[in-house]
Amino acid sequence: MRTRTLFKLIGVSLCLVASVGILFLQESLACPFCMEPQRTLTEYAAEAEYVAVAVFVKPDSDKGQTSEWRIETILKAKGDLLRLGDSVQSEQLPEGELNGRCIIFGQGDTDSVSWNSVVDSNEDIEKYFQGLLKTDSNARLKLCIDYLEHRDHEIAMDSYSEFAKVSATDVAALEEFLPRDRLREWIATVDESPSRWTRIGLYGLMLGYCGSADDAEFLAETIYRPTTEVRIGLNGLIAGYLLLTSTEGLSQIDERFLDNSEASRDVRFSTMQALRFLWESKDHEISPDRLKQSMRKLLNDPALAMLAVIDLTRWQDWDAIDVIAELKKSPEHSDSSTQRAFVRYLLAAADACDSEENQGCHDIAAKAKQLVEEIRMTNPQLVRFAERSMFD
Repeated sequence: MRTRTLFKLIGVSLCLVASVGILFLQESLACPFCMEPQRTLTEYAAEAEYVAVAVFVKPDSDKGQTSEWRIETILKAKGDLLRLGDSVQSEQLPEGELNGRCIIFGQGDTDSVSWNSVVDSNEDIEKYFQGLLKTDSNARLKLCIDYLEHRDHEIAMDSYSEFAKVSATDVAALEEFLPRDRLREWIATVDESPSRWTRIGLYGLMLGYCGSADDAEFLAETIYRPTTEVRIGLNGLIAGYLLLTSTEGLSQIDERFLDNSEASRDVRFSTMQALRFLWESKDHEISPDRLKQSMRKLLNDPALAMLAVIDLTRWQDWDAIDVIAELKKSPEHSDSSTQRAFVRYLLAAADACDSEENQGCHDIAAKAKQLVEEIRMTNPQLVRFAERSMFD
């Protein structure tokens, strides 16, 4: 690893957050199966008025002189304050390796440029970055496809981060350009390249959009491969598989993961994430009722029941009321968070099914109200808390 990785900004606080799972989709505003993206070169360039490639030519001396950089290439300039060969000095630009190359970003003022951030560079990074700058935002993702597994890890992660910021719909729009054979290769060799695990969910989703029946079989073999390890990206592999196999594939997932008491919790959670994605997506033929059936199965897992009932409430699956009424009494589901979620479901069911728009489920409203009152008799504080903290 480089002393300063590509996006270790000098003088700017940067926090990269890596999360194993996504608790809730944010209305498809970003890739649902991607790790938290780092800021991209194009984002930094968009915020800067001047961007240049600079070479470190002189370190600080004992006499207190500042370090010095020489401008080699101008990538972006708002005005005429910068020329090739100019010397750059700034307290915000630290020392580098002698003759080392960096990309620097700055803002112009009356008669000079104030440089405030720098990233390590090399010829590959500069070629990649210049290509991005010459490409409009609509075509940028197409260009990034070719860099997803670049030999320079920093370039690969930057191109991945471009995808991590867009919606699944944007990925689907690239169907004809997605590299089906390469996607299979990347997924198949993930164990030989651990860093690829951070991108595997995206590759699974991509293959689901561009693949065939053969690819569905390949994804099934990958998903069902026995392992004791937690697999980051399994959610995207499952989603891609279901995009290709529809209801038939979901029945297989139910049997292998949701109805199987031996299935690990992480594969169930990955399945939950895939179900949420399919609920939001319009790129498949699985009916809402069928998705609800699978989500209900997750109620039986005490560790996931709270999340499942929240989803079912949002999906207005009032037919789950009998299952929830029974699980409400289960000692395994007695933790306070799960119990509050159950009560919120009942309150929401009572409210929704009591409306004129849902006259066909007035019996559910009556049952929900009765259950809430029974709970109120034994645990009024639980009901009061649930009533105060109803979610949208």
